[in-house]
Amino acid sequence: MSPSTSQISCQSIQEVKRRLDQGEQIYFVDVRRHPDENQIKAAVHYDPEAILAAERTELPVPKDRLIITYCT
Repeated sequence: MSPSTSQISCQSIQEVKRRLDQGEQIYFVDVRRHPDENQIKAAVHYDPEAILAAERTELPVPKDRLIITYCT
């Protein structure tokens, strides 16, 4: 999606589960400072400090599916 067509919204855990149960492919991005054993299986971790320190960052994420970013 281009920046002009992308949408940002908050998804409840129940909504995410419903989408997964329906077979939707979701790309999870973990931006917690210290990932641990509670990381979602198959989630990709990106260091938030590195992202914020970069002048410009473009993460290599798929453009053809829902991307869910989570942190604590």
